Amino acid sequence: MRKFKGIPAAAGLACATAVVARRTKSIPAGRRTLEAAVDDCVTQVHGLREKAIASVGGKNAEIFSVYEALLNDPYLLEPIRRYEEEGVATMAAVELALEERAALFEQASSEYMKQRADDIRSLKTMLLDALDGGGEEFCLPQDGGKAVIFAEELTPVQTMGLNDAQLAGLVIRHGGLTSHVVILAKALGIPAVVGFEALDEIVDGVQVLLDGETGEVVCEPNQAALDAFGRHWAEYEAFQSRVAALPKGSCVTLDGQTVRVSINIGSSTDLDGLEFHSLHGVGLYRTEFLFCERETEPSEAEQIEEYRRVFRAVGEHDLIVRTLDIGGDKTIPYLDLPKEENPFLGCRGIRLCLKQQTLLRRQIRALIKASEGRNFSVMFPMVDTLEEFRQAKETWNEVCRELQTEGTEVGGAIRLGIMIETPAAALCADLFVREVDFASIGTNDLIQYIMAADRGNSAVSALLTHYEPAVIRMMNYAIGVFCKAGVKISVCGEAGSDVKFLPLLLGMGLRDVSVSRSMADKVRYCAANTGCKSQRRIADRALGLATGSEVCSLLNV
Repeated sequence: MRKFKGIPAAAGLACATAVVARRTKSIPAGRRTLEAAVDDCVTQVHGLREKAIASVGGKNAEIFSVYEALLNDPYLLEPIRRYEEEGVATMAAVELALEERAALFEQASSEYMKQRADDIRSLKTMLLDALDGGGEEFCLPQDGGKAVIFAEELTPVQTMGLNDAQLAGLVIRHGGLTSHVVILAKALGIPAVVGFEALDEIVDGVQVLLDGETGEVVCEPNQAALDAFGRHWAEYEAFQSRVAALPKGSCVTLDGQTVRVSINIGSSTDLDGLEFHSLHGVGLYRTEFLFCERETEPSEAEQIEEYRRVFRAVGEHDLIVRTLDIGGDKTIPYLDLPKEENPFLGCRGIRLCLKQQTLLRRQIRALIKASEGRNFSVMFPMVDTLEEFRQAKETWNEVCRELQTEGTEVGGAIRLGIMIETPAAALCADLFVREVDFASIGTNDLIQYIMAADRGNSAVSALLTHYEPAVIRMMNYAIGVFCKAGVKISVCGEAGSDVKFLPLLLGMGLRDVSVSRSMADKVRYCAANTGCKSQRRIADRALGLATGSEVCSLLNV
């Protein structure tokens, strides 16, 4: 028996046969042209899009629509043709042109944009395979048994090309936590692990145990490991069944405290088919995705159209809109921003929007027009100082006055708040609470700034945990300040969806949490089976511990 560890990316368990991806190459009949390769790729992508719609839904199938559009886009293909005209062989022309395009998305050393570059490289791989007959081979068990796929990297095309009925899990050496393949794994309900450096140690055909929550991979498990996995599996299945049986409606803890559970979204399509009868609303609407993966800034009219769809889908439920949050791991090529040595410590979030006033004002105008007079909440990202919030608030008020002069109806009780994502904001919670209408803790960024550990750097990933004493102490302080003042504070980062950590947050006084749509029912179940008073005592104990390991032990993690 051998144990390995990667970075957990999609929760779930699997006990199946290991299948290691292998490169193969066939000899195509005659020399293929670029046009023929593109046609083949378009046909393949279109078929996979239809399959994805049927198996994982329209939202998760959008990447294939993007691929199809790119394959027909002169932006992608004309540079290849120019190289061909200069006498460069087609295969080399594809390699050169698409690597140049991918490089444009990597100039800021941004994890988010690296993953967008991965999309270009996925198309490059498709075109090269179509030209020379190459491809990844996955020798799935002939008896129809389940398989865990091990690969250097996987594209969405390769993933959806596999037989869903046999796919038990994914383990990848290269790939990010927000890559399209990880998103597909979550939609398919299978575990996934990335950053798996022990790929060369895996042998085809052996039995493996995979835990997507811990990133652990066990090869050729002994009986003791199988027995332990069986118990874990039974607990996991029982938990899933209890969550599924949870009554609809408001969420109340064992000691009568109401917990408001909302969801995080990135676009209006994230709301397709959603029923709000058990949800408080949308606790985080990330508007920056409307600005990404395009060549020009969305116009005011385009923004209004998208925001209006969100307002109408949410109806009278609570809606918190985060203004444009770019910089750090989210850069926008068409803004032509200066390169920064350390973008996470540079001009990002509200810092950038206060410098790019036209960008911010246009978004504010679009939001107010799209709201059609209804009230909602607006949250400014990456606020560090009270002066930044005051400037953003003044800009908001100025635009509101301009629109009212133009005859546009403006909601009378629009609430303005901040994201608490830096130690500066958390430590000054007592100052912010006097002026903001609400706050939301973005734990993903807050942790990386507290621990001085880049979220995109796997070498320091062990430090990026909300179980660290410094993180717990800072969150407890901010939550305590806002609760004492009677001002709403929520958590919208990954910590809020950790069902082993959430009771601790409820013990600190938290009563609002916003999570991914897929985690909402699990979080509701966890809160409904938590006693806040008893968790306050556990929180007090946790605050006195010296290490993250001790905290994990206390919480039985």
